[in-house]
Amino acid sequence: MPTAALHCVTLASLATALFPVVASSHGDGYPSLYVAEMGVDAGKCVDPATPCRTIAYALSKAEKGDEIRVAYGTFEFETERQEDALKLLGRVVRVRGGYDPDRGFERQVHDPRITFLTGPADDFRFRLAEAGFFLLPETAHGRMDPHAKVILAQADAPDGPVGYVSQGGADTGDCTNPSAPCQTIAYAVSRAGDGQEIRVSEGQFDLDLDTLADAQARQVVVTGSFARASGFAARLAAPNVAALATVVSGPPDLDRGELARNGIRLQQDRKFRSIAPALRSSEIKGPAKCIDGLADGHPCKGIDRVAQMPLGAFSSQPGDANDIWGFRDLNDNREYAIIGLQNGTAVVDVTDPENPAEIGTVPGLPTIWRDVKVYQTFDESEDRWKAYAYVTADDSGAQSHGIVVIDLTDLPNSISAAATLDLVDISHNVYISNVDYSTGAALEGLTPFVYILGSNFGDPSTIGAFFILDVSDPINPVVVQSPPTESSYTHDATTLNIDDDRATACAASPCEVLIDYSEDTVDIWDVTEKGNARKLGSATYSESEYIHSGWWTEDKNFVLIHDELDEADGGLNTTIRVLDIRDLEAPTIAATWTGPTRAIDHNGFTLGDEYLVSTYRRGLTVLDISDPVNLVAINPEELARFDTYIEASADDAEFNGAWGTYPFLPSGTILVSDIEGGLFMLKRQ
Repeated sequence: MPTAALHCVTLASLATALFPVVASSHGDGYPSLYVAEMGVDAGKCVDPATPCRTIAYALSKAEKGDEIRVAYGTFEFETERQEDALKLLGRVVRVRGGYDPDRGFERQVHDPRITFLTGPADDFRFRLAEAGFFLLPETAHGRMDPHAKVILAQADAPDGPVGYVSQGGADTGDCTNPSAPCQTIAYAVSRAGDGQEIRVSEGQFDLDLDTLADAQARQVVVTGSFARASGFAARLAAPNVAALATVVSGPPDLDRGELARNGIRLQQDRKFRSIAPALRSSEIKGPAKCIDGLADGHPCKGIDRVAQMPLGAFSSQPGDANDIWGFRDLNDNREYAIIGLQNGTAVVDVTDPENPAEIGTVPGLPTIWRDVKVYQTFDESEDRWKAYAYVTADDSGAQSHGIVVIDLTDLPNSISAAATLDLVDISHNVYISNVDYSTGAALEGLTPFVYILGSNFGDPSTIGAFFILDVSDPINPVVVQSPPTESSYTHDATTLNIDDDRATACAASPCEVLIDYSEDTVDIWDVTEKGNARKLGSATYSESEYIHSGWWTEDKNFVLIHDELDEADGGLNTTIRVLDIRDLEAPTIAATWTGPTRAIDHNGFTLGDEYLVSTYRRGLTVLDISDPVNLVAINPEELARFDTYIEASADDAEFNGAWGTYPFLPSGTILVSDIEGGLFMLKRQ
């Protein structure tokens, strides 16, 4: 499939597009000042043969009406002071990049050599774009990292007409004007001629199978990750970088690897489609008994509300909440909730669950997908336990989130960000193996590992597949397993250790088995030998729409599976399937539980003979799984429930309400994160 050839140049945070030459107000017709990488900050910068080194110095020497011509290369521009950043946007002194110093700065070059700047803050993103600049993310250290993977490339001029698509465009005409792009890929494909290329800018788009089939039949090539501010002339050479990502949503049938090779990232989680504005109450609500099926207006059965901490009660005033985890601090036995928010990650002391108290929030780039897990390890030199939370985030817009490590060692006093791991820009989920889920501490005789899921780590053929980190040094983990060659996108995962006869299928006993929920299959991996992961078996079912997550029973013989789209797209009532893994190499579906409404099942966890699952608009559901094979026959009704979402009376197949639950606190407090309602503390009667 033909694609535009790319020539690469490195950058850090801001790339200037190629501008037309503008004469200065000085009589000689040449710009007043010159800047180049090999220059020296001395004099007045007016001699093109001896340019200055920094834009900031040149600005300090410039006068009204001057123009600063900057050579191709990489430059730093400090913006601690707002007025300095605004100089880039002002008309008193014009700053223009992309000039060739070997030709006396007389004209801008029209080849891959572009002028890059580091430094300008996000506050100026849109104004800079209007001036022809495109702002890319700073590194974790706020300065250019010479090893950063952010690479921009200028595409070769196309052989023929090109269609252009961008958010904010309009579906009119033939889409061939880069200054007036169309809005949707489907429209651009319908207007394209056979063999035409369609360039898609950064942003979020839909892509359906009919459009893709039409494009393939007529050899229309859809390529992404172009900077609209560059007139679609520059794009990311590395499609795993989030900053200029073209993100499409569509069915699982789309080829994720092929899309990635064309600079397009597939995001199939559709929650952004239906989340409603959050309620802004700041009042923490106290206990409410479940009596005659209601607890303060919440439909319930056998579960009381202990407290509710709404979004307005959090210091960061988030727009919505997402996933939830928790742990018991082994130093003092205090209990904590760690909740993902739209704008960060909050830690809440729930030792007294009727009076939850926020310890702090580590800010994060805005996203509705944030996941967190906890690792607690004993430090012999300090004779105390230390705890860390690993936070992943997906779809942070034109930003790189990385993996944030939160230091929890100063609880209950404070929390802080210990590190941001630059291994990935985005990742959908995180899981920690071989730990007690109530504390995050290592199980006896086992070594914990952190699994990163659904990230942009690795090459396009395995984009999104799991990789594994050794966290012996919690703040500086090391990759010990790259995405296996036969793996695919991993949306969620869990592990269990097998020490019975089934371990003969593995590299050693006990066997560490990974259950990989990979959108259209459940894959079972032997990950006992890190660096040599091997697929053991795989299973699916005829009604699969989007295999999302699941958890295993305590006897380790079965896995309960959640399909996030079978209710919305398949028209089913809440459906949870039971996978029999007594044969690791030939797993089969053994049973199905069907709920009374169309509420979507999301994330579930096993606690003894019970299964606690968040079901969005129906809240928390508790099932009896004492005999998972006969789940339906034994227990056609759930044991208990608590509906956290009462803004709509119907428990429809929509993405509102209970996102996640955490049932492992030793006190018996059950944590539920509600997208609109914040943090719920619940208790079984």
